[in-house]
Amino acid sequence: MPPVLRNLSASELTGPEVRELLRLATDFDDGALDRLVSEVLPRLTVLAAMDDDAGRTPIALAAYAPPGGQAVREPEAGPQEPRPSPSTTIEYIATSPTHQRTGTARALIAEIRRRHPRAVLRASTDDDAIGFYRALGFLDHPAPRDPRWPERRRYDCVLDVLDAL
Repeated sequence: MPPVLRNLSASELTGPEVRELLRLATDFDDGALDRLVSEVLPRLTVLAAMDDDAGRTPIALAAYAPPGGQAVREPEAGPQEPRPSPSTTIEYIATSPTHQRTGTARALIAEIRRRHPRAVLRASTDDDAIGFYRALGFLDHPAPRDPRWPERRRYDCVLDVLDAL
């Protein structure tokens, strides 16, 4: 049976399974994880894959910033420049070791695309996960160093609105 995909509530973000998934995604110590859970995750949508019908145990998660916050402007007279597509940014994604390579993370990405079909999907990653993003059709290019992981080579990944999973 495929996992159930749903958003996690604020109270679920502090559970041990979520913390372990966040540790896999970040390599953060306990203090940094505490700050991530209390300061960063409340501003993101945290989509999880749950391993049972009751939906109690997360086996994977994707924390992302959905499109939004763009002011609606009145149309101007004359020729119009095309407006850029809104974007959705995956900030953190991880799958428990026992469920890796089962399509669970792919299902999370597909669900984000289903929810935001007109948004460009963006992610930043390192050598550990670049193959995953490339396999899904993301285009990538070298990214600046990330202060959270200064020793790792980084990539910016983009999946355009028209690309299919």
